[in-house]
Amino acid sequence: MTSQLVEKASEKSLNSQQDNRHSSDSSSRGRQSDVGLSSNSAKSNWTGVLLGVTLVLPMVAAYVIFKTGIGLPRGTVNHGDLLKPVKAIGELNFIDEAGNPVDLLDGDKKWKILIPAGADCDQVCRQNLYLTRQVHIGLGEKAHRVERIYINGDTGLDPSLKSFLQREHPKLKRVRVAPEQWRQWLASTNAAPPSTQRDSLNTHNYFLVDQEGFAMMFYSPAHQGKDLLQDLKRLLKYSYEE
Repeated sequence: MTSQLVEKASEKSLNSQQDNRHSSDSSSRGRQSDVGLSSNSAKSNWTGVLLGVTLVLPMVAAYVIFKTGIGLPRGTVNHGDLLKPVKAIGELNFIDEAGNPVDLLDGDKKWKILIPAGADCDQVCRQNLYLTRQVHIGLGEKAHRVERIYINGDTGLDPSLKSFLQREHPKLKRVRVAPEQWRQWLASTNAAPPSTQRDSLNTHNYFLVDQEGFAMMFYSPAHQGKDLLQDLKRLLKYSYEE
C-alpha cells in the first residue's frame, strides 16, 4: 500500500515538472517572439529615418553649394553680379496684358530670367532679349528648367513691339508691373534704378531668379552671354529638379 502511494506521488511530481517545463518553454518562446517583433519594428523605423536622410541631404547640400559657393573652386562661383540683398519676386504685383493677376511662382519650379524694359524696348533691350534667348537654347536638355520673362510697365506694349516679340521670341512670357513698384522693390539693393531715371524698368539690367522665387543675381550690358550661360549651367548642376 505504501509502495503504491509512493508511486502515485512520484507520477504527480513528474507530471508537475513536465507541466512547468512546458509552461517555461511557452513563456520563453513568447518573450523571444516579442523581442523579435520589437527588433523588427526598431529596424523598420531606422530604415525609414535613413531613407529620409538619404533623400533630403543631397538637396540641402546642393542648396548650400549654389547659394554660398562652398565646395566649388575659388574665382569661378559666379560671373553675374550678386543682388544684395536678394529679393522675392512674390512681393511684386504682376499682371497680364488683360490686367489679370499673374503668379510667376505657380506651376513647376523653374529658374527665371527677368528682362525688364521700357515701353518701346530700345536696341540694348533687344540685344538682351537676343542674348538671353541664345543662352536658353545653349542649355540644351536643361533648357526646360529655365524660362524667360519680359517685364514692361503698366502702359502695355506698342503694337510693333508686340509683333516683334511674337515673331522673334515666341516662347517668351510677358507680364506687366507698375514702374514705381519696381523702383521701390529694388530701392534697397545694389541694382536700384537711378533716382534721375524716369523709367525704372529701362536700366538694361536683367535678373536671374532661383527656383524658390528669389532674384539673386543681375547682369548688365557689360556682361557677355557666356557669363549667364556658365552661371546657369553651374546652378542647374547643383540644384534639384522636380
